[in-house]
Amino acid sequence: LFSGTTIQISNTDLITAPGAAFTGYNDAVYAITGSVASPLVLGITFGSYLFTNESATSMRAVTLPNAVAGYTVKFCNQDSDGIRINAFTGDTIRRVASVTSSGGYIESVTIGDSITLVAINADEWVAVAVVGTGWTAA
Repeated sequence: LFSGTTIQISNTDLITAPGAAFTGYNDAVYAITGSVASPLVLGITFGSYLFTNESATSMRAVTLPNAVAGYTVKFCNQDSDGIRINAFTGDTIRRVASVTSSGGYIESVTIGDSITLVAINADEWVAVAVVGTGWTAA
């Protein structure tokens, strides 16, 4: 199919054919330092990151950028202090049948919970992968 072609998927991902192994997709891991009172505000340049609350001493918080269809962001709760993900003003976050209020948030205090959010339009984030049952919405 590719017959010796190299395909550039992003700046760090290459598939070389024929017979070469996929080199993988590299997410940068970023420990959140923002608090509930002063969340880390994400910009659109924060793509390809996995955000954690590693070494937290209180609940860590982020505010998503305004939803742009196709934007993806991932989170992993590594500490029992918890992690909170705020929607941008006017946006919502949906996890299965649960949806936040406009500008609301989801959070977890269960170690090991993780979530991948994808913006499906200009005002809605949807969880496309969820690990754990500790995520709550407000």
